[in-house]
Amino acid sequence: MTSLERAARPAAWAEPTAAVRFVLDAWTVAEAELQKLVHDPTELLTRAVQPILWLLVFGQVLARARAIPTGQLGYIDFLAPGVLAQSALFSAIFFGIAVIWECCTSTW
Repeated sequence: MTSLERAARPAAWAEPTAAVRFVLDAWTVAEAELQKLVHDPTELLTRAVQPILWLLVFGQVLARARAIPTGQLGYIDFLAPGVLAQSALFSAIFFGIAVIWECCTSTW
């Protein structure tokens, strides 16, 4: 066997289950994000400030406008899950863009 050929995988190295694969993939993304934060700590500040601004600015303005009926639930309590989901999606989108950028720039 040459060094370029792949060796057969031992039986103990079977393909991980879907749950294990998910945890490994999530850890890979988290590790990449942590490395990015180590190099640029101001990004942590901006990631923390953005949801707070959404909750304070839009939450207070729209609560006073009574644009959406929330019943007995406070408007900030109504808005918070959406802001958290938005923050998670933004992080995922920016990570995806960073991966694409790395792939495209490393091949040139």
